Amino acid sequence: MQRSLSRDAEWAGLFANQSAKYYDLLALRHEYRCPSNVFPEYDWHKSYIPREKAYKHSTLNRMIKIPTNAVLIPPRSAFGGQAIKRTNYFIESDYTRTVEDSGHDIDYVIFRQKRRDNGDSLFF
Repeated sequence: MQRSLSRDAEWAGLFANQSAKYYDLLALRHEYRCPSNVFPEYDWHKSYIPREKAYKHSTLNRMIKIPTNAVLIPPRSAFGGQAIKRTNYFIESDYTRTVEDSGHDIDYVIFRQKRRDNGDSLFF
């Protein structure tokens, strides 16, 4: 997090990276790495293949180690155990669902999407 704070980027929120693989797939939404909630996919796969393979395919394979010197990654949502957010981030949005929200998304994802729709830049 320290390195991210000192980088030259305009941000509304910074989310933690891990020293091991990035594990927080429930809150993560990224265009390529994790575009949606992994658990409905896991549930679907385990109907057809063994649980261990279903879990590996839908979850474990998406957990990657991100080097600490990597460029900032702009997810649609993240958490990773810690987040630093600017004050207006809380004042201008809330966690309430709308009709358009996916029934599979947690409140963190919905809140972050509202901020992205507002033009805020989020990174981890």
